[in-house]
Amino acid sequence: MCRYFFFVLFFPAAFMNLLLIQTQPADLTQYLLAGYIVAAFPAAAVALADELFAGAGDAARATRCGLIGLILSPLAMALFEGVDPWRMALTACCGGLAAFLCTVAFIQLDRPHRVTAPAAA
Repeated sequence: MCRYFFFVLFFPAAFMNLLLIQTQPADLTQYLLAGYIVAAFPAAAVALADELFAGAGDAARATRCGLIGLILSPLAMALFEGVDPWRMALTACCGGLAAFLCTVAFIQLDRPHRVTAPAAA
């Protein structure tokens, strides 16, 4: 459950920050609220993919989750009319990058902290 909370909390923020220059919103508050609602679905899907690929290596896991974000992020933007293919491609790149970065961050946070014993003299 912690995984889903992490991704739903941080993926939309990273996704919207990457898209901020592209969208140039007039009202930042409405942009943030709408962005969290729109990006919650890809975030939950990336969290599910991360859970499914948990047994893979770190690089493979992050890459696969990045590909899931690359595919699903434009689908969220496709709900809006008048989005041209160039913006869809930028959205896909931003979603893939955000998914990759969130997965790498979660992998680092999820690792157990290793405590090593002091070396014997």
